[in-house]
Amino acid sequence: MLCLLVVVTSGCSTLDRWSSAVKDSLASEAPADTQPSPTTVNGWNVIDGGVLDGTLESNPYVTGVTGLEYTRFQRPTAIAVRGQWLYIVDAGLNKLFRYDLALHRMSVLKDLRDIVPGEVDDIYVTHDFNYYLTDSQGARVLHFDADGALVETLQDPLNIRRPVAVYVDESRDRVFIADGFRDYIPIFNKAREIFAVMGERGDLPGEFRRITAFAASATGFYIATRFGTHRVWHMARTGQYADALQEDTVTFPTALAADDQGRVFVGDYLDNTIRIYQGTKLVKQVGHNGSAPGQFRRIEDLWLDGDVLYVADSLNGRIQFVNVPDLDIPAQP
Repeated sequence: MLCLLVVVTSGCSTLDRWSSAVKDSLASEAPADTQPSPTTVNGWNVIDGGVLDGTLESNPYVTGVTGLEYTRFQRPTAIAVRGQWLYIVDAGLNKLFRYDLALHRMSVLKDLRDIVPGEVDDIYVTHDFNYYLTDSQGARVLHFDADGALVETLQDPLNIRRPVAVYVDESRDRVFIADGFRDYIPIFNKAREIFAVMGERGDLPGEFRRITAFAASATGFYIATRFGTHRVWHMARTGQYADALQEDTVTFPTALAADDQGRVFVGDYLDNTIRIYQGTKLVKQVGHNGSAPGQFRRIEDLWLDGDVLYVADSLNGRIQFVNVPDLDIPAQP
């Protein structure tokens, strides 16, 4: 196993957030026939679709309206947030949407049927609105610029067989691709060559069996696995094993998010809950199977934007989000 020094300066927990004043100002400019604000119950906000713009402006801060149409999500599977924009991969509709959190309407960025043979498992959006999509069936990751033009294709038949997650270290222009077949994380450098890998297949600490999700924070990297003595592993920024989340507390992790305060959020496929860890210890569990706000049916993805946690609630056909302080997470016992 090769190790490396990676300095993480950006990630889901350090994303830009729009102030409420900016959102209010933008919302006041919205046409009368845009979607109402997301439904809020018990602190949980629900977005089940949006007013669909007829055209997409190349400038990410300009939205044109030419014939409004409300579109409901069918099966969202991957999400990302940058500024006022929520990016949603919907495997049911085979589209990538960009939802305006201030104006409550959205545009279609990509018809995914035109670019991937199967489903997109993950999306990562950089601060300049470039986005990366995992093409698991095609064994590659596609990089598009903010205008939707294909910039590059990251692939390697020897090292990437089924990419399930992608993360970009923007400070060093490095791309991490978690592979659910090879069970390690190849890392591409600026020249887009694999110069190191993190982890390997096995049962020892820092080894993985059936990777399902990947997340990064200032403390390092988190890898979720389907099998093993532990189901979520923590790797240091050097790429070496650091520790693992509390044993026997999660069964089938399919979604991860982590912040710089040492909190880790894990979506469990088995019981549709989100388990919250402080450090390595389980401190809280939220949600359960159901369709009410704060309940879930197949958690496919998690994303942290500052203190806001977004959830791809796939079989309910919606995105939910909540302010993390409202969850009353206790300190580590």
